[in-house]
Amino acid sequence: MKKYVIERNVPDIGKSNASDLCGVTRRSNGVLAKLSPRLQWQESFVVADKTFSIYLAEDEAAIRERSRLSGFPADAISEVEAIIDRRRLAKTTGGMCNVDLNCAIFMSAFDAVDGSPDCGQL
Repeated sequence: MKKYVIERNVPDIGKSNASDLCGVTRRSNGVLAKLSPRLQWQESFVVADKTFSIYLAEDEAAIRERSRLSGFPADAISEVEAIIDRRRLAKTTGGMCNVDLNCAIFMSAFDAVDGSPDCGQL
């Protein structure tokens, strides 16, 4: 499965209350159940006029199908190429990340690779 970030333009979504967001989530989860195991929702972030959601999916087509079935837009779909995770960096480098240390940068296969530019104090 690949990891994707989905951007949705949703005017005033940031003004939604918890009940509204739960309703959206319930509707979304119903569609996700139909598409399982091809698509798995990880988490979403709500800002003023957008949401950013993280999904594991077989491919972009599974995300587009979810969008079509749920009626929620998928304005931009981006496959994750690398993950820089502060928690993993702290565990593997003792809190520092520079070229002299084994820096934990997780690429598209989500495996650690050696060597990276100086990241400074975490």
